[in-house]
Amino acid sequence: MRLVVLMFCVISAICCGCKGGEMKTTDIDLSALKTIPPQQWEALAGKKIYFGHQSVGYNIMEGIQDIMAEFPQIKL
Repeated sequence: MRLVVLMFCVISAICCGCKGGEMKTTDIDLSALKTIPPQQWEALAGKKIYFGHQSVGYNIMEGIQDIMAEFPQIKL
């Protein structure tokens, strides 16, 4: 019984501690993207990638759109 109560407390603390929020993209250094050759971007653009969780997939797709806006030569 103690284990169940302990597990409940830990899970509750984790759930209450996760507040979400937006990530500040100004803190991310994207300069390394300039070193990737165009052939590698083309190879990546030809791949299909599946995400197991919808909200994570949406966040990743938003990030990809942000990167493509800053680096128009990247076409994913």
